Amino acid sequence: DQGIPTIPNQLIYVYFPFDDASLPDLGKLHALGRLVADLIRQQRAVLIHCAMGLNRSPLIAGVALTHLGLSGAEACRQIQERRPGALYNEVYAKYLVSLPSQSM
Repeated sequence: DQGIPTIPNQLIYVYFPFDDASLPDLGKLHALGRLVADLIRQQRAVLIHCAMGLNRSPLIAGVALTHLGLSGAEACRQIQERRPGALYNEVYAKYLVSLPSQSM
């Protein structure tokens, strides 16, 4: 991608494109959720983005929140409160709501 900083040891950039029509590979989704949660626990800044910020990035953020101790229902509610219109993809919302807290 253009414009990604290349300063050594400053940035972790993960590119994980997936369709908005169905759930992505769940192993990869939860690996990213764990990575995001671990970085947040270390007080690192994390940016998750997609084209509109309404489905794919909220799904990853929601999974990360379950790895930080929220239930999927709590994560979904929190995301939708902060980002009106988020998780209108019923497949994503239903999956997220079904998740228990994943924290260790």
